[in-house]
Amino acid sequence: MNYNLFLILNDGYIELGIVFLNSLFKNSNTKRINNIFIGDIGLCEENKEKIKKNFSKITFVNSGKNIKFKNTHDDNWIESITYKTKLLLHVVKNNNTPIIMLDSDMFVVDNFLDYIDLGVKKYDIQVCKREVKSFRKDKIILEYIASFFVINNSNGFDFMNKWIDEINNMN
Repeated sequence: MNYNLFLILNDGYIELGIVFLNSLFKNSNTKRINNIFIGDIGLCEENKEKIKKNFSKITFVNSGKNIKFKNTHDDNWIESITYKTKLLLHVVKNNNTPIIMLDSDMFVVDNFLDYIDLGVKKYDIQVCKREVKSFRKDKIILEYIASFFVINNSNGFDFMNKWIDEINNMN
C-alpha cells in the first residue's frame, strides 16, 4: 500500500529538514510514497526552491504563518506544534491514503514501514509511546510523543479534533 508523509518546516529548521529528506531518500523505499507534504510555517521562497530542486514528491501546505522559535516548549514552539496538528488534519481530510507524520529533525536509518501497519489490520491511528514519561509545563504527564504518528483513514478525524482541542487547552 502506498502512503503520504507529512512534516512541518520553517527557515530555522531547514538544515535539519534537508538532512531528514536526504536520509529518507537514501535509506527508505520512496517508491511507495505518493506525496511528501511539508507544512510551511515560515519558509522563504529560496528554501522552498532548494527543497523542490533536490527532492521529488514535495507538496507545500501553506499555514499563512511565519513562526520562529528558539527553544523547545517556548510559546512559539507550542504554536508551531499546534499548526503541525491543524495542517495534518487539513491534509488527511483531502487525501485518502494513509499519512505518516514525522518530525523534521529525525534521521531515517532504515525502511521504517516494517514498524507500522498501513491498513493491514485496519488500525485507524498509530501512535508512538514514550519509553520514559515526560511532563508538560503544566505538570500533565505525557505518555505518547507526536514525532511519529500514522493516520490510516477518516475514522481518525475524531482523534485529531480532540488532539487539537487538547493543544488549544494547553495554551
